[in-house]
Amino acid sequence: MYHNDGNDAFSLDSNSGLPSDFSNISLIDIDQDGDLDVFFPSTFNSDNETAFYINESSTGNVSPSIPALHDELVEEASVTLSWQTTTDPQTSEVVSYNLFVTHEGDTVVSPNSLFTGKRKLAKSGNAQFQLAYTLSKKAPGDYTYSIQAIDNSFNASAFAPVKSFYINYPPVITGITTSLTSSEGTPVTININDLIVEDPDNVFPDDFSLTVLNGENYTVSNNEISPDIGYGGILSVPVSVNDGTDESEQFIIEVEATKILGTSKDHFDPNLSIYPNPVFNHLNIDLNGKFNPNQLRIYNISGTLIYSSIIEGNNDKFQLDLSLLEKGTYTLKLTNNRQMANFILIKE
Repeated sequence: MYHNDGNDAFSLDSNSGLPSDFSNISLIDIDQDGDLDVFFPSTFNSDNETAFYINESSTGNVSPSIPALHDELVEEASVTLSWQTTTDPQTSEVVSYNLFVTHEGDTVVSPNSLFTGKRKLAKSGNAQFQLAYTLSKKAPGDYTYSIQAIDNSFNASAFAPVKSFYINYPPVITGITTSLTSSEGTPVTININDLIVEDPDNVFPDDFSLTVLNGENYTVSNNEISPDIGYGGILSVPVSVNDGTDESEQFIIEVEATKILGTSKDHFDPNLSIYPNPVFNHLNIDLNGKFNPNQLRIYNISGTLIYSSIIEGNNDKFQLDLSLLEKGTYTLKLTNNRQMANFILIKE
C-alpha cells in the first residue's frame, strides 16, 4: 500500500494494516460516512476470503460546495448547459461534476445518484472536470437539469436547484384547404389559411407568418404569384410558415395555371370563333378542331358567374341559346385542364 505524500510523490506504507497478498481492491464508502473504505473480493488471497476495511480516520470528509448553474444556451442544433467552478472546501482540490437531464420526465443524462445527491457508485461525475455539457440532439418539449460536485473521495454535494427550459415544436405543413388556380399573367394570392398546419404548442394561424418562395414559370410578390405569359400547366410553389420561433420545412403547393388562347370581340384567330357578336338569341361557337374545351362559363361585367355548362365529347361546333340573357356585356370562357379562351360577348 502506498501513501500519497502530495506533489506527485508516493511512499510505501508498511503500517497500513492491510494485507499484502491481494490481487484486487475496490474503494467504496461502506459505512456511508463520506470517506472511502476498502473492499477485498474473495480472490484477494489463496483462502478465497472476502474482507472489508473501514476507514476510521478521525477527520470527517466534508462534501464539496454545490455548483451554481448558468443559464442554458439554446442553439439551432444543440443546447449547452454550464456552471460555475467549485472546490472541495476541505482540501481545495479540483472536483468533478455530475449532471442529470430529463426530457418530458424521461432521463436523458443519468447521474447515477439519488435525488438527495447521494452517489450510487464510487466514480467521478459524468461531466468529469468540464464546466459545460452540450446536448447535440434536442427533441421538442420540456427539459429539467441540475449539477452536483464530487470530490476525490467520491463524496458528492447535493444537487443545485433544478432548472428547466423548453424546446419549441416546429410547425409542419401537412396539406392545403383548397385548390388554387390562375391564368397566365393573372396574380393569385396564397393565404396562410389555405394551408393545413400542425403545431402542438402554438395556435394556428395566430402569430404565424407565411413565406412564398420563387420557382419556375411564375414570379412572386409577397404572397402573390403570377404565372408567366404563355405558360399553362401545374406550378410547383414552395411555401413555409413560421410560428414566431421556428420555420417549417418547405411544402409544395400545386397551382393550376391556365394558358389563355386569346381574347376578342368576334374571334382571336380564324380557326376559333363565336358569332354573331353582338348576339340576340343564339350564339354559334366554331372550334375548327384547334381547341378541345370541357367547360363553358359566362360572367357578367362584375365578374359574377351567371352560366356554366360541361362540354362533352369533341364537338367542333355547337350553339348556345342566350335568349333569356339580359342585354349587356359579358365574358365567355372556354377552358380545359391546360388552356383557356376568353371572349367579350355583347348581348342585344
